[in-house]
Amino acid sequence: MDIHKPKPWHGWREFLKEYLIIVVGVLTALAGEQAVEAIHRRGEVAKAREALQVELARDVTSAALGARNDACLAKVLTLWEAYAAGGPKPPLAVGNTGGLSQTTWDIVKSGAVANMPLDERVAYASFYAEVANQMTLVEVQRDFTRRLAGYARLPKLTPQEADDLLRELPGEEGALRAKVRNYAALIETGRRLGVKPDPALGEGAVLGRKVFADQVDKVCALAATAKDPGA
Repeated sequence: MDIHKPKPWHGWREFLKEYLIIVVGVLTALAGEQAVEAIHRRGEVAKAREALQVELARDVTSAALGARNDACLAKVLTLWEAYAAGGPKPPLAVGNTGGLSQTTWDIVKSGAVANMPLDERVAYASFYAEVANQMTLVEVQRDFTRRLAGYARLPKLTPQEADDLLRELPGEEGALRAKVRNYAALIETGRRLGVKPDPALGEGAVLGRKVFADQVDKVCALAATAKDPGA
């Protein structure tokens, strides 16, 4: 087997020629690697943006439903106030108590989102901070709804139970008003990100949202029977 020994350089010109060939080869390989990485990164960002837009569309639609639900539910509380004062027992109305999601954000925020433009990252972070804040109020509402269900099961309120219910109602009304304001902020932030609530809830919409829309209609129908506190 023949062994080819490296040829000796004959002068600086030949050395520089070989050196430049090596340097150009290394730089070309690095540039190619960076180009492939950049293409991959752009693809990940595009997929993350698409997934986030889908999640935002669901959230802002749920926010629109939730705002309508909570505004009506605040009026329904006057029926429970009247019940605690000796009036007839109203139906237990719940409607939409949640529906917001941040699963996609939790997955992509430490990855592809870091490669998005700063203003876009800030807008997404602001939206999901509002979602997290809203979900704390959702839990407050759910806790109250469970307690209200307990009152609804009683055949009749004792004076103490009526007094307890009357003390709870103003706090729940305040939470509902705060939720309505937060939902409006969510919708506005979503608008800045190019997403609006889905106006056609019954036509090709997700079944869950259609169910929520029907529930909200029932809550608002019940609210229509309540007297305006300011009247």
